[in-house]
Amino acid sequence: MDNGWTRRQVEAALLGSSEYLTQAGQTTGFLDQLYRDALNRPIDASGQAADSAALAAGVPPAAVAGTILASDEFYHDLIADLYQNLLDRPPDPDGLATWLSACEHGVRAEAIMAAILSSAEYASRLGSAATSGTAAGMGDAGISYSPTHDQATFHDAAGDLLSLSAPGYQLQDVQALPAPAGSTAMPWGLVNFNVTGVTPHGPADVTLTLPPGAHPAAYYKTNPSNGDLIPVAGAEIHGNVVILHLSPIPK
Repeated sequence: MDNGWTRRQVEAALLGSSEYLTQAGQTTGFLDQLYRDALNRPIDASGQAADSAALAAGVPPAAVAGTILASDEFYHDLIADLYQNLLDRPPDPDGLATWLSACEHGVRAEAIMAAILSSAEYASRLGSAATSGTAAGMGDAGISYSPTHDQATFHDAAGDLLSLSAPGYQLQDVQALPAPAGSTAMPWGLVNFNVTGVTPHGPADVTLTLPPGAHPAAYYKTNPSNGDLIPVAGAEIHGNVVILHLSPIPK
């Protein structure tokens, strides 16, 4: 992100914020809600004792949240969710062990997602869904959505196959548009989409996968006030995979 924070650091800061602490109900309520939000389960007795003692000793709530977000259980759930959402299957033992070790050595979730999206298995599944229509429903504009609407595949104006992925959220109103007249720096044109199901004030990651061999240098978005194209500083580019860290539009 722009100030050098990782997504995990941002999540830990939000989960350890005074606002989150107040809404959850101080120590007991905070820890139970933290476990439910981070690990999708109620807090266990040992976790309750250890984390309560840490808070009582003056450990900041954000540090407690950071510890949970760096646990093997959190990483296991994260990897399992990525495999299920992107490959429609649970992780195999070797893949799970490899990525757990990578997480423990500082590899970020975005890098795991980029690796999966660049894999032959994902490309095969993507091509099958786009050509057969068995794994997704075709929209009015020729956009193929996954059953849960967290993935969309489509062709750009030149006929290249592209995809969007937003695990945990829903993609709506996806459109592939031609590049502005006279533009030579946007070979894949413009992509318009909406993301729904985002937690209020929370971030959402959307991944754009371009054709194999693509190497974009930058990602631009439209300025809603004047229609100008402006570079997105927070976009991560890994070969043909572009990961966007989005924030909700204020109402």
